[in-house]
Amino acid sequence: MRAKVMFGLALLLAVACGKEKPNTPRITPPGSRYLSRYQTMQLVGNFQGWNLDDANSYMELVDDYVWEKIEEFPTPLGIQFKFVPNHSWDPSFGTVETDTGLSGYAQSVTGIGNEIGLEIPEGGQWKFRFNEQTLFFSVTKSHAYTGAIVGRIVLRDSSTARIRTAAVKLYNTTFELLSTTNPDSLTGNFGFYSLSPDSYVVVATSTGYIPDTIFVLVRNDTVNVGDIVLQLATTRQPPVIDGVNDFIASDLIAVDPTGDMSERNLDLDSLWGVIVGDTLYLGFNAYASAGYGCSYGIYITSDTTRSSGATGDPWNRNVRATFGMPGFALYLWHTEADTIGSVQLCRWINFWEYLDLSSAGGTLAYLRSNHFIECAIPLSALGMPDTLFVELFTTGSENSHAQDTSPSDPNVQFSAPDWTPIQTVLSRFVLITR
Repeated sequence: MRAKVMFGLALLLAVACGKEKPNTPRITPPGSRYLSRYQTMQLVGNFQGWNLDDANSYMELVDDYVWEKIEEFPTPLGIQFKFVPNHSWDPSFGTVETDTGLSGYAQSVTGIGNEIGLEIPEGGQWKFRFNEQTLFFSVTKSHAYTGAIVGRIVLRDSSTARIRTAAVKLYNTTFELLSTTNPDSLTGNFGFYSLSPDSYVVVATSTGYIPDTIFVLVRNDTVNVGDIVLQLATTRQPPVIDGVNDFIASDLIAVDPTGDMSERNLDLDSLWGVIVGDTLYLGFNAYASAGYGCSYGIYITSDTTRSSGATGDPWNRNVRATFGMPGFALYLWHTEADTIGSVQLCRWINFWEYLDLSSAGGTLAYLRSNHFIECAIPLSALGMPDTLFVELFTTGSENSHAQDTSPSDPNVQFSAPDWTPIQTVLSRFVLITR
């Protein structure tokens, strides 16, 4: 199945509100945002010289309080090791007991010694897993994955020169970017290897061509997707930012059922988005009316595998994304006079910077008779990305959560306004590609 517009993660147009739980430690590994008491965890042992400065000793946080690391041993081996948090030996996690089996419970220890000892029974890759809450650890044989996706990029006008600008990206089905490769500049061949059995999304792009998307099911085999033929993009006029919807059919990137939110002022349905030239254009139906104040916002990110590092929403709404926080957010306030008040492009630069959209080179229009809001944002204000992820939502004032979204989001399913101080985590971003 192919699609020219992909549903993925991340430009959030938001009517939003939010407050993060205080004193909640968080870590942001690639693709996730999980709870931990520590900034880092290392697997240090005799097999790597007890070297705390070994850059390859760091474990990955794969779930709340759970760390993993793969180590390869060429032959059976007796090993000793500790789990070391925050690059400091005291305290670390070892044991004062005798040697253990391939699983057990670690203890908080200080000083030298008190390491965990066990026998690796055969050569190969072994997965070390440690739960910092329960202190349970396990060491299991890691299976080598043999799945692969291969194919060839073909440009409709038979141009070979532009294959040099082509890129192929691999996503999982929640549109977390897993890998990027460039096809061979002469043949157009590409491949992704060592894939676990799963469903994947392959996106092929080249400058001046319409992107193409393929959904692929991989088992422990090689899937040849054949030729991915990219069509030459025709020159199109950008939407006029005047409050009149002149987006074309292929610009529709997200939908949500009309009326699933009983309060019409907060209801959302369709979202349009397209990149023309070096400008991002967005438009959506907005049903807020006179006498009702609410905010719309746009979270913008080019990378759904990691947070920008922001610790909260720029307008203090109780809204987050599954990957943390985006690097950009466009927020606007609909006043009770049925006008658009403040319009800010917020960007994270180790703190939230607030720019009027116009000062960033952008424009916005609202035509109340059409119930339509549209805007243009120069890509230069967003770091000149080739791809962006977006999700639209509505919310109230400070410390309120998302009330409705486009596309429909399973984490935001309110049939009526809800002003309880809970947090909503957006999970259904859509992808816009040049």
